[in-house]
Amino acid sequence: MPTNRVLIVDDDEMIALCLRQSLELTLPDCAVDVAYSGEEALRSLARKTHNLIITDFHMPGAVDGLDLIGEARHLDADIPIILMTGFGSPGLRAKAATLGVNHYMQKPLDIERLLAVAGRLLSSQHRAAG
Repeated sequence: MPTNRVLIVDDDEMIALCLRQSLELTLPDCAVDVAYSGEEALRSLARKTHNLIITDFHMPGAVDGLDLIGEARHLDADIPIILMTGFGSPGLRAKAATLGVNHYMQKPLDIERLLAVAGRLLSSQHRAAG
């Protein structure tokens, strides 16, 4: 039975499913949920507890990655968050830091690096809880 639940949020279905499969293969103690919009992610966060959020910044709809992060922080101030973006800027990086994003990654992603960061964040969360 998985001990971690990860939420991947990206409107690009191929990226989201690739990340899901990579996480499940690399971190077998993870159950991975996928949301294709900020709104869908908020519904998932309201229904389930997650140990890590990996979210894109730019998504269609009223809830972008920063909005999602702000709402997630209201639900769980300590949840680790990785923000991915293909539209990076120093301003976005500063806003992400203000919201307490644990890691900021530029697209195209280095999947091995993302998996290493995800594993480290999940591991450190368990050490803090234990």
